Amino acid sequence: MKRNEIGVVGAGAVVAGAIIAAMLAWGTLFSNSIWTNGGSNLLGVIVGPSLAASIGVATWTRWSTRCRATKPCIRRGEHPVSGTTKKVCEHHHTLRNHENVYAAYHQEGKLGWGESHSLGAKTAGPAA
Repeated sequence: MKRNEIGVVGAGAVVAGAIIAAMLAWGTLFSNSIWTNGGSNLLGVIVGPSLAASIGVATWTRWSTRCRATKPCIRRGEHPVSGTTKKVCEHHHTLRNHENVYAAYHQEGKLGWGESHSLGAKTAGPAA
């Protein structure tokens, strides 16, 4: 992992820890309070499934756009590999890695990034 990636993971762990600590510290107060009348339980029922769904979609999106140069690389792929629909990260943006990804994912007859089929120029009808 690069140094900036370690910082992002560390910041995410601190935020997650702060959220868990706040839930443990204030959860009992808000769920049994006479002022909220158990409203936080209703909010939990409403927010819980949507939060789980959004985390699932974010995880799937991150996983499906990851670098395809090596199996354990979890960086986001940003550089398209010509002749395929796969992308590699800036760390694996080398000729050797592009050739490896091309060999693994290229399928004959399928278009890659930036490629488009051409049916030829349209001909104009007879002039009147």
